[in-house]
Amino acid sequence: MKNKMKIICSVMFLILSTMTGCDESNNYREIWLSHGITNYSVDQQVICFCLFGDSLFTVYVENDSIVSVMNKATHQPVANVSGFYTINDLFELVDQARDDGAVLLKVNYNKTYGFPEKINIDYSKMNADDEIMINSINLKQILE
Repeated sequence: MKNKMKIICSVMFLILSTMTGCDESNNYREIWLSHGITNYSVDQQVICFCLFGDSLFTVYVENDSIVSVMNKATHQPVANVSGFYTINDLFELVDQARDDGAVLLKVNYNKTYGFPEKINIDYSKMNADDEIMINSINLKQILE
Protein backbone atom coordinates (compact mmCIF):
# COMPACT_ATOMS: atom_id res chain seq x y z
CA MET A 1 0.00 0.00 0.00
CA LYS A 2 2.86 2.37 0.84
CA ASN A 3 4.49 1.74 -2.54
CA LYS A 4 1.20 2.44 -4.34
CA MET A 5 0.92 5.79 -2.59
CA LYS A 6 4.50 6.67 -3.54
CA ILE A 7 3.78 5.84 -7.18
CA ILE A 8 0.53 7.82 -7.18
CA CYS A 9 2.25 10.81 -5.55
CA SER A 10 5.11 10.63 -8.05
CA VAL A 11 2.73 10.54 -11.01
CA MET A 12 0.73 13.47 -9.63
CA PHE A 13 3.93 15.45 -9.08
CA LEU A 14 5.01 14.84 -12.69
CA ILE A 15 1.60 15.86 -14.03
CA LEU A 16 1.53 19.03 -11.94
CA SER A 17 5.12 19.89 -12.86
CA THR A 18 4.31 19.60 -16.54
CA MET A 19 1.19 21.71 -16.18
CA THR A 20 3.07 24.38 -14.23
CA GLY A 21 5.77 24.59 -16.89
CA CYS A 22 3.15 25.03 -19.57
CA ASP A 23 1.39 27.73 -17.56
CA GLU A 24 4.69 29.52 -17.01
CA SER A 25 5.45 29.49 -20.73
CA ASN A 26 1.94 30.74 -21.54
CA ASN A 27 2.19 33.53 -18.94
CA TYR A 28 5.45 34.75 -20.42
CA ARG A 29 4.08 34.42 -23.95
CA GLU A 30 1.19 36.68 -22.91
CA ILE A 31 3.69 39.23 -21.58
CA TRP A 32 5.59 39.08 -24.88
CA LEU A 33 2.44 39.44 -26.98
CA SER A 34 1.16 42.32 -24.83
CA HIS A 35 4.08 44.45 -26.04
CA GLY A 36 3.01 44.06 -29.68
CA ILE A 37 6.57 43.92 -30.95
CA THR A 38 6.78 42.42 -34.45
CA ASN A 39 9.81 44.26 -35.85
CA TYR A 40 13.02 43.82 -33.87
CA SER A 41 16.56 42.59 -33.74
CA VAL A 42 17.90 40.15 -31.17
CA ASP A 43 21.38 38.74 -30.65
CA GLN A 44 21.23 34.97 -30.74
CA GLN A 45 23.67 32.20 -29.96
CA VAL A 46 22.67 28.66 -30.86
CA ILE A 47 24.90 26.12 -29.14
CA CYS A 48 24.52 22.66 -30.58
CA PHE A 49 26.14 20.04 -32.75
CA CYS A 50 25.15 22.07 -35.79
CA LEU A 51 26.33 24.32 -38.58
CA PHE A 52 27.02 27.54 -36.65
CA GLY A 53 28.40 26.05 -33.41
CA ASP A 54 28.37 28.72 -30.76
CA SER A 55 28.92 31.95 -32.70
CA LEU A 56 26.87 35.06 -31.91
CA PHE A 57 24.51 36.46 -34.56
CA THR A 58 22.06 39.32 -34.84
CA VAL A 59 18.68 38.17 -36.10
CA TYR A 60 16.53 40.82 -37.82
CA VAL A 61 12.79 40.24 -37.75
CA GLU A 62 10.03 42.09 -39.61
CA ASN A 63 6.36 41.20 -39.16
CA ASP A 64 7.38 38.13 -37.11
CA SER A 65 9.54 36.71 -39.92
CA ILE A 66 13.32 36.57 -40.10
CA VAL A 67 14.51 38.86 -42.88
CA SER A 68 18.27 38.61 -42.29
CA VAL A 69 20.95 37.33 -39.95
CA MET A 70 24.37 38.92 -39.43
CA ASN A 71 27.43 37.26 -37.90
CA LYS A 72 28.49 39.58 -35.04
CA ALA A 73 32.20 38.68 -35.34
CA THR A 74 32.62 38.94 -39.11
CA HIS A 75 29.77 41.39 -39.84
CA GLN A 76 28.86 39.14 -42.76
CA PRO A 77 25.27 38.16 -43.61
CA VAL A 78 24.23 34.54 -43.25
CA ALA A 79 22.73 33.04 -46.41
CA ASN A 80 20.70 30.28 -44.74
CA VAL A 81 18.61 31.62 -41.85
CA SER A 82 16.81 28.33 -41.15
CA GLY A 83 18.89 27.64 -38.00
CA PHE A 84 17.67 30.80 -36.25
CA TYR A 85 14.52 31.69 -34.36
CA THR A 86 12.04 34.50 -33.99
CA ILE A 87 10.77 35.07 -30.45
CA ASN A 88 7.53 33.30 -31.39
CA ASP A 89 9.60 30.40 -32.77
CA LEU A 90 11.37 30.15 -29.39
CA PHE A 91 8.04 29.76 -27.60
CA GLU A 92 7.05 27.07 -30.10
CA LEU A 93 10.38 25.29 -29.59
CA VAL A 94 9.81 25.21 -25.82
CA ASP A 95 6.26 23.92 -26.26
CA GLN A 96 7.40 21.26 -28.72
CA ALA A 97 10.23 20.08 -26.45
CA ARG A 98 7.76 19.76 -23.59
CA ASP A 99 5.25 17.90 -25.80
CA ASP A 100 8.01 15.58 -27.07
CA GLY A 101 9.00 14.68 -23.50
CA ALA A 102 12.51 16.20 -23.52
CA VAL A 103 14.47 14.82 -20.56
CA LEU A 104 15.85 18.29 -19.84
CA LEU A 105 14.06 21.56 -20.48
CA LYS A 106 15.25 24.71 -18.74
CA VAL A 107 14.05 28.13 -19.77
CA ASN A 108 14.92 31.56 -18.37
CA TYR A 109 12.54 34.30 -19.43
CA ASN A 110 13.22 38.01 -19.84
CA LYS A 111 11.50 39.75 -16.94
CA THR A 112 10.53 42.86 -18.93
CA TYR A 113 9.40 41.46 -22.28
CA GLY A 114 8.69 37.84 -21.36
CA PHE A 115 10.64 36.18 -24.17
CA PRO A 116 12.83 33.08 -23.61
CA GLU A 117 16.38 34.40 -23.06
CA LYS A 118 18.02 31.06 -22.34
CA ILE A 119 16.75 27.68 -23.47
CA ASN A 120 18.48 24.42 -22.68
CA ILE A 121 17.00 21.23 -24.16
CA ASP A 122 18.18 17.64 -24.09
CA TYR A 123 15.75 15.43 -25.94
CA SER A 124 17.21 12.09 -24.86
CA LYS A 125 19.88 10.94 -22.41
CA MET A 126 20.53 7.97 -24.71
CA ASN A 127 21.43 10.03 -27.79
CA ALA A 128 24.57 12.07 -28.18
CA ASP A 129 24.55 15.45 -29.89
CA ASP A 130 20.80 16.07 -29.61
CA GLU A 131 21.18 18.85 -27.05
CA ILE A 132 20.58 22.47 -27.94
CA MET A 133 21.07 25.70 -26.02
CA ILE A 134 19.83 29.02 -27.32
CA ASN A 135 20.70 32.38 -25.83
CA SER A 136 18.73 35.41 -27.03
CA ILE A 137 19.82 38.80 -25.72
CA ASN A 138 19.80 42.51 -26.58
CA LEU A 139 16.29 42.72 -27.95
CA LYS A 140 15.81 46.01 -29.80
CA GLN A 141 12.50 47.07 -31.23
CA ILE A 142 12.73 48.44 -34.76
CA LEU A 143 10.25 51.23 -35.30
CA GLU A 144 8.84 51.63 -38.79
